[in-house]
Amino acid sequence: AALKERGSDAVCDRIPPIEGVVETDLGAGIVMRLYRDADGRISRPLAEIIKERGLTASFIGAIDELKRWQRKERLLTRDTGPHNVLAVHRGGDEWTLVIIEDWLNRRHRWLARLHRVLADRLIERELRKFDRGVARLTGLPVEGA
Repeated sequence: AALKERGSDAVCDRIPPIEGVVETDLGAGIVMRLYRDADGRISRPLAEIIKERGLTASFIGAIDELKRWQRKERLLTRDTGPHNVLAVHRGGDEWTLVIIEDWLNRRHRWLARLHRVLADRLIERELRKFDRGVARLTGLPVEGA
């Protein structure tokens, strides 16, 4: 609901649509769209793919694209690391990254509403944390980490 209040449909380009809520043995849980790769397999978290394949140029491009989108949409997330991002393989070297958890930073959301510059700084802080998570997976420095 909070994402829809933003008034931009583009914010849902990289966040799975919520299909409903179900009761589980751990309480209420959301049901989201299932993403599949071009070959029909269920898409996996970016962290798993990077561990398996390494940080390729196509992943670096997909990460940069996700960051540009997040900045444009001014989406302040919480702990969006490679483990919370789904890597959807579109075929060849094409990947789309989708944020599957921690879409909104409830702790700092009120701060971000105070001023756009502050919001931008908080978003950049989250993106640097994302870069550090990628760097930990690869052992290599990532730009901005």
